[in-house]
Amino acid sequence: MRLKTLGGLQLVGTSLTQQRSLLLLAYLAIEGVKSRRYLAELFFMENKDALNSLSRALSDIRKHAPGAIEEDNKKVWATVSCDAAELLNLTDGKQFEKCWELYQGAFALDYELELSGELEEWLYGTREILAAKARQAFLTLGETEASKGNFSQAAHLAEKAYRLKEAQELEPDDFGRLYNLLYAGGSPLAAK
Repeated sequence: MRLKTLGGLQLVGTSLTQQRSLLLLAYLAIEGVKSRRYLAELFFMENKDALNSLSRALSDIRKHAPGAIEEDNKKVWATVSCDAAELLNLTDGKQFEKCWELYQGAFALDYELELSGELEEWLYGTREILAAKARQAFLTLGETEASKGNFSQAAHLAEKAYRLKEAQELEPDDFGRLYNLLYAGGSPLAAK
């Protein structure tokens, strides 16, 4: 089982399709062990009995994806691999090569249900952080390719970094890095 969160939201190899359950699983995979009460308040605060709603969501996960979570009376945690968590680990360890394959689009891009303010802030904040880390990885990989004389590939990576709409505006240093890679590879985006 693998939780795909970049460019969509799905637990590959299972029949789990309920969006809130998938987002809950993504939250646990990225944030780690959390208390049941905290999760109930974060994900189901609009429900009359938030803890019961959490129990139903966890039951849904166990039913459609056995082994995806572990829990005890007070805490819950994910046991599935997750592309977003892997991207964070790789970029924190400055291992950028695999980031190219991992980042297939914005985090939880197709999530459509209403969220609490705190959970919505987490979703958009996570989306922005992952895009920024992917951008840094693409720029670094582009610079590596340029140092080998592979200017076309360097420009391709820079174009991918440029098109990350989910990331914040480029910092002045990153703007220079991006421009140099685009220009060296003859990309039409260099003029922009």
